[in-house]
Order: sequence, then structure tokens, then C-alpha cells
Amino acid sequence: MSSEALDPNQVSFPGQVFQKAREELGLSIDQVCKELNLTPKVIRLIESGQPETFHNPVFMRGYIRNYSKRLGLSAEKYVELFAHMPGIHLAPSQIRSTTSIPNAELGRSPWIKLITWVFVLTLVATVIWWSRQQYGITTTDTLPVNPLTPQEISRSAEVFDEDVLESGESDTPAEVLSDPDNGEELSNHDDASVANEEPAVEALTPETLDRISEADVAEEVSSFAGLEMRFTDECWVQIRDASGQTLYSQVARPGAVVQLEGVEPLSLVIGRVEAVSFMAYAGQKVDLKALASGNVARFTLPRP
Repeated sequence: MSSEALDPNQVSFPGQVFQKAREELGLSIDQVCKELNLTPKVIRLIESGQPETFHNPVFMRGYIRNYSKRLGLSAEKYVELFAHMPGIHLAPSQIRSTTSIPNAELGRSPWIKLITWVFVLTLVATVIWWSRQQYGITTTDTLPVNPLTPQEISRSAEVFDEDVLESGESDTPAEVLSDPDNGEELSNHDDASVANEEPAVEALTPETLDRISEADVAEEVSSFAGLEMRFTDECWVQIRDASGQTLYSQVARPGAVVQLEGVEPLSLVIGRVEAVSFMAYAGQKVDLKALASGNVARFTLPRP
């Protein structure tokens, strides 16, 4: 339904369409209220064709959108129809920007990153120096092999012959020594021993450095001590503190960032959970999906 075809002085809300669709689905008002986290008063106002009498038209627009989707009706059609009813003003409010928090700026300080990189590079240089020192010590500790003189070789041969004659088992050792497979096994065993003796040095890779940087970024995201919310689409939000003061009650625009603090506990009503891309309180991320019923969330912070 286009805005040109709507006469603001003649537009009425077809609440009977919602009632008929609900009855065809076999749903009671209580069932709908439980699914969408709405009050019976809201459902009756919509079905009676009097949604404009609700005290907050921004929230009512969201209720109509959710109720339409639940009944399989065109959400945009009825939202637009409601927006053109007499006395309904849904002009977006200007969102007040917040000042930067000193703690957050400290986390983003280039000096912190510079010190981190210097520490990492120093650690890498130390590992490389240590590995080279170990290699040099292994080489210098190897004892030189002095060549045997012909006289020593002759004496060794005589001793070997005498031992073989006494044991009477000269054939078996000869076969073992001449077996190439055994020679391979001995060689493999020696190689394995040498490999086990070599020190294992794990160098820091670029992936490791990236993980360190990502950890720094993760800390920056949750550094605000109060409530922080980020939005990817329009979302109606109402926030009150323990003293009853309304801290925030308006439509958040796409790309908006809201940061505020108040007397705990804070009472929140979020009319479109899917439009909230990030939410954190006291540095801890809040899982809105676990708190929402349908696309509406009503809860308090901090959580008990």
C-alpha cells in the first residue's frame, strides 16, 4: 500500500483482519502474548482497530510488525497503514553521541601496541640466539677422532680373533654384521636418538602475532563500564534505571552506538532484537537471543 493512496483523515486500522487470522490459526490471545512477549492489552488494541490509543506509537509499530509476521500477514503493509493514522508521529529522534571513555582510549594507545611488538620481537630474537648457541655447543663438544696407527690396528685384530675363538660363535656375529637390514635399523635408531637429543624450538609465526593483536582488540570492545549497544537497523528501545528515571526511549537508527550508565538494576525493553548487533554491560557481552521471546526482549541488568 503506497503512501499516496492513503488519506490521513479516513485511514482506520483493520484490526478484524488480525483477529480473523489468529482464529483461523487456532491461537488464543494468551498464546500469542506468550509467544511474542506482549500484554493482552496490546493484542486487544490491535484487533479492535485502535492501536493509535497506545501511549507509545513507536513501540506499537513494532508490536504490529511482530504480530503481522506471526499471523502470516504483510508486516510492511500494516506498519505503513498505522504510520498514516491521524495523530501518529514517528519522526526519528536524534541520537546523542557520547564522549570517549579514558579507559577505552588507553586500550587504543599506540604506545601499548608498540611495547607489545617490542616484547614479541625481543622474544623472537632471544629464541633465535639461544638456538644458535645450542648448535655451536653441540659442535664444539664433539671429541676429535685420532687415526689409529698400523700397530694399534694389528693389536686390535689379534684381540678380536682371540675373543672369537674363545666364544666359538664367530659365525653368528659375522652374519649379523653383514646383514644390511640390521645396519639400516641401527642407522635409524641412531638418527632417532640424535633427533630426540635436539632441542625443540617453536618460533613465533605471523599467525601467533595476529592472535595477540586480536586479543588486544577483544579487550577494547568490552572496556566500557556501563551499558553499550550497537545497531544495524531501526530498533525501538526503552531503558529505565532503579530510580524510575528514563535514560533512553526512542528509535535507534542503523549504525548507532549507545553508551550510558544509571542506578542498577536497569530495566530494558528492546522491540527488535535482530537489529542489535552487539550489547555489553560492565565489560561483559550480553546474549540477547537467550533473553528474547520472539523478536522482543524484556529484562534487567545486571542479570541475577
